[in-house]
Amino acid sequence: MPKKSAQVTIANAQVEAEKILNRAHKRLSQLHSDIMELKRQRIQLEMQVSAVIESHAKLLEMSKKENKAADETDAMLKFINRA
Repeated sequence: MPKKSAQVTIANAQVEAEKILNRAHKRLSQLHSDIMELKRQRIQLEMQVSAVIESHAKLLEMSKKENKAADETDAMLKFINRA
């Protein structure tokens, strides 16, 4: 009888160990999925930030050109007014 009880205890422990392993594998799989999603989000964010920076750089360049043109016009008007 004690031998039978020990076998049942061992069998129960093996079943519980399998359940624990299955939960661990599911958790690992979920963590891998989460990591992949976070990497995808990081890449998307980097692309968006890069696009915003590029857009602002172009706006800044256009503003510099407009300011230069305005300064040249002002200088021309001052020259004309002096004449």
